[in-house]
Amino acid sequence: MTRGRRGSLHLRRQTFSFFPSCRFIPAHTGSQRLRHYAKIGLLAVDEVGFLSFDTRNADLFYQLVSRRHERKSLVLTTNLAFNQWATVFPNATCATALIERVVHHADIVTIEGESYRVRESQEEATKRRDERAGRRRGARDTK
Repeated sequence: MTRGRRGSLHLRRQTFSFFPSCRFIPAHTGSQRLRHYAKIGLLAVDEVGFLSFDTRNADLFYQLVSRRHERKSLVLTTNLAFNQWATVFPNATCATALIERVVHHADIVTIEGESYRVRESQEEATKRRDERAGRRRGARDTK
């Protein structure tokens, strides 16, 4: 958690770290955690859709989005189009309700293009290949 200008709290979490192992967390602890995340000035949730939600986590995530709706700022990142959220959440109704709250008053930014991780991986693979080729050439030249 970081403190931004004017003393507002900012928090960034990957989706799966919000409510880890909720099956083993007593209900009051889950609601305390929910209140904590609902109070933060700007909450950034990274990788929505990276892992599927079970019913309890989907309910908690829905409650979180609902509590923040029209009150606090929320940033979500995902590699899924909204029409694919039903594959991550346990039922289409849950996904639809979440999407409605997320897009209401939202600025949606779609980033298209090559993944920087894929590009970096390809550059590193090319570099390693060139280094190996150079070592082989150097070994042949010394013979």
